[in-house]
This record gives sequence, structure tokens and C-alpha cells, in this order.
Amino acid sequence: RASKEAKLAELAQLKAKPTVGKKVPVPMADGGTSQEDLGKFWSCIRPHFGPEPSRATRKLSDGAKKALLQIAWVQEEAAELAAKAAAMTEVRASKEAKLAELAQLKAKPTVGKKVPVPMADGGTSQEDLGKFWSCIRPHFGPEPSRATRKLSDGAKKALLQIAWVQEEAAELAAKAAAMTEVRASKEAK
Repeated sequence: RASKEAKLAELAQLKAKPTVGKKVPVPMADGGTSQEDLGKFWSCIRPHFGPEPSRATRKLSDGAKKALLQIAWVQEEAAELAAKAAAMTEVRASKEAKLAELAQLKAKPTVGKKVPVPMADGGTSQEDLGKFWSCIRPHFGPEPSRATRKLSDGAKKALLQIAWVQEEAAELAAKAAAMTEVRASKEAK
């Protein structure tokens, strides 16, 4: 197999990002060549050029990183990683702010419909309260362990003061009762 240094040298010769699955000949120390997947190799070292270098599965020296950053397509990849990282650091509304906004609604929120939710810093965040509700809804039924977001007893009690939440809780209780009846009738047979 070709050494890491040989693979890095071949990456430096490329005019575009390598494709995963496409093997190319890479010179070896003994004078022969080895068929290597430089796309896979790039995937292993690519995190070194983004905000989380610890996610890289192969080590890369500072010198090798600096040398690769002289290549146009590596610069484009680094810029893309930086842009993705900046987009992911978007400030979101807190759970408490979403709960407060749910309390203001007159009807159950719709999944996929984003609404502005005030944040502590005075700004607003576009949030899908329907999705948020679906994550906490199981707290109001017979299987609260199925909820994917934690909810304090105080927050649950506060939400149970809202008419549409009471209707949802009643619907969940009715479904649970119907399932119990179906199981009982199957066992009786």
C-alpha cells in the first residue's frame, strides 16, 4: 500500500476533489504503484479543514495541512466547511420560549409551519412548533417515556391549562383505552 505521504502528494497533484470509490495509481516507496481510493482518503482527512478537526479519522501534520491549503479545490472545501459550520451555529429559541409560545396558541400547531418565537436576546427565531409539540406530546398520554424531549412537571401542568392541550390529552387517553380493550378481547378469544 502507498504511504500517507504518497497519498498526500497525489492529492496535491489533483485539479479537483477526488471521487470516493475511484481508485488511482499512487507511487510506493519500492518503486511500484498501488491502486488507492483518494476520495476515501480525502474523506478521512477532510475534517482537519473544518471547525472540528478532532472528527478526522487520520492524523495530519500542520505542515501537510498548510501544503494542501495552497490547492484551489482544498480551499473551496475549507470554505464550504466553514459556511456549513456558520449556518449550524444559528441561534435558536429555548425550550422555555417555545413552551411559552405554545401556551399562546388557540389550536394545536401544524408540523412544518414555522412561526417566529421570541428569544432572550430580544431577537426572534423561526421555529416549527408542530414538530416541537410532537416531541413533547407523549408526556400527555399513557407512555410519557416515548417523548423525545424532557418536560418538567410544572411545564406539563401549565400546558394542561390550555384547552387544545386538554383535548390532545383526552384523545391520547381514549386511544390508550381502545388499545387496552382490543388487547383484552384478543386475550379472551
